[in-house]
Amino acid sequence: MKYDVRIKKNVTKKIKKIPKNYIPKIYSSIKSLSENPRPDNCKKLQGPNEIYRIRIGVYRLLYSIDDTIQIVDIEKLMHRQDGY
Repeated sequence: MKYDVRIKKNVTKKIKKIPKNYIPKIYSSIKSLSENPRPDNCKKLQGPNEIYRIRIGVYRLLYSIDDTIQIVDIEKLMHRQDGY
């Protein structure tokens, strides 16, 4: 069961601005979400929306999952100091 992964435009812009050594790790993590949208290192955030977080070094990737149509939407990428 494979999920489609959609990356928002603001996340794509953010990836271009981060240090080059993190980019392969981030894309690898995003790609792995298509196979397993809820990996062991993910955390469901509190709130009304189904938002999950995974850590990628000093960066945090926030995403939502729609199991009915099997889509993972990458919502936000931020440095851990930026908060949520």
